[in-house]
Amino acid sequence: MAATRSRPLLTFTSDYLSELTLATDTPAPAATHARAAAPSPEVPTSDEPTASSDFCCRTSNARFESAEALREHYHTDWYRYNLRLASRRLPPVTEAAFEALVEQASLRCVAYLT
Repeated sequence: MAATRSRPLLTFTSDYLSELTLATDTPAPAATHARAAAPSPEVPTSDEPTASSDFCCRTSNARFESAEALREHYHTDWYRYNLRLASRRLPPVTEAAFEALVEQASLRCVAYLT
């Protein structure tokens, strides 16, 4: 049996990811135990994206609509600044707060973060 190598989700293209289906979206064979006969809970319908439909940066505590946007975020000074804060076990700053810090010149040199 050949060994399978796992790859990070962000290495896949959006075209490839759009063709995938979740295992929960495929019809399951008829279940034989009583638990399957129980009615499923209603899924709340809201305009906000769910955690499974968007991409999240846990370092900056930010959500993105696509993998490409998340990849771009990883190259920003905001992400690098939050990464340094996280290494010191400090909470992340929002993008607006980071921009205010840059405008006030509270950060000595943004290039230092790269």
